[in-house]
Amino acid sequence: MANETTIKFDDCGHLLCPECGGEYLHIESLDAYAAGSDLDYKFDCREGGMRGGGARFTLWCEFCHAKPILHIQHHKGNTYIFHTGVEGGKR
Repeated sequence: MANETTIKFDDCGHLLCPECGGEYLHIESLDAYAAGSDLDYKFDCREGGMRGGGARFTLWCEFCHAKPILHIQHHKGNTYIFHTGVEGGKR
């Protein structure tokens, strides 16, 4: 899980920016994908990795202007939620 970041929420359930911890994240774009498509992210949480359909959200933080990418992905009956990559992030 080299480039994955743990998902964090505040006490009210707001998704927090992985870069600065700010709670004002906006959805900039959304891509849904099927297993095996060009957008399919290979999340290596265990030996052999995993593949499956899911959704990729590009977010934008009001506080630090980072653009984290949030994934929701399915594999063999399990659903995974994780961040990958952050662009920007300057306060």
